[in-house]
Amino acid sequence: SIEVSLLRNQTIFAMFSVLGSKRLSTYFEFNDLENFPSFLRTCLTDLLVRFWMFGPFGKPYYRLSIPYLLKSMKAMKTNKVIDLCSGSGGPWPLVQKELLEKHNFPVEVTFTDLFPNLEKAKEVNESNNTFSYIEDSVDASNTPPHLEGFFVMFCSFHHFQKELAKKIIQNAVSKKKGIAIFEMQHRSILAILLVALCLPIGCLILTPFIRPFSFWRLFWTYLIPVIPFFVMHDGVVSCLRTYSVAELRELLNEIEGANEYQWTIESRTRLDFPPIPFTVLVGTPIMSQKEQ
Repeated sequence: SIEVSLLRNQTIFAMFSVLGSKRLSTYFEFNDLENFPSFLRTCLTDLLVRFWMFGPFGKPYYRLSIPYLLKSMKAMKTNKVIDLCSGSGGPWPLVQKELLEKHNFPVEVTFTDLFPNLEKAKEVNESNNTFSYIEDSVDASNTPPHLEGFFVMFCSFHHFQKELAKKIIQNAVSKKKGIAIFEMQHRSILAILLVALCLPIGCLILTPFIRPFSFWRLFWTYLIPVIPFFVMHDGVVSCLRTYSVAELRELLNEIEGANEYQWTIESRTRLDFPPIPFTVLVGTPIMSQKEQ
């Protein structure tokens, strides 16, 4: 079964919406390129982590995921997470802390990526027993059978073309795994304008606080500002590549076994500033709910 809700601020946001336009699927993000320099890839994913944690104007985006994770993981009776397309780890340190301290729900997280950040993997594996990072390449559309846990994707699903996006969902359904996809960007003129403004400025503000310290990170941010450009470019393209609620429903209609899942697909507008809708797709096997 599928539960869909689309909540928007009609007076502010609807006039800026370009959801009726075709999703931009052929253009690229620098961070997707296989030959993109690993150092710059790390810089971009490190910045993405900070944006998730702090958000524009001090409004942390990661908190929007908490109710969905709590409800769906309890339905699955699991506290193990397989984070797909992890990059530098996303917002998980703060998500884990809030789940434990505010909801008494401890989680263990395993990070995976097609192009794993080996420096981050080493740091995680040596310093924390509730996080682990698989150093081998993991394909989100064909995960190894030994990976046990609830699949989660933070701000990465838009990277995939329709056929590969279907395979990612099909992989979870075929393995009877729960899956949660969170996209904090949106395909709209307002979102694009805010992303184009906030990401480069945020890059300039946050870069000195990113650890480990790197002279080259400062060089390519302030002296030759290629990192702010890459961040802005990839942020804008991310908005244009984001799936709408209707497109996500179309994907589910082509998934074998999707009718054996309870699906929630929502696009909700933040009530505070900035009023950018975030999109969520969550699926759990119906049988797990009957066993509650």
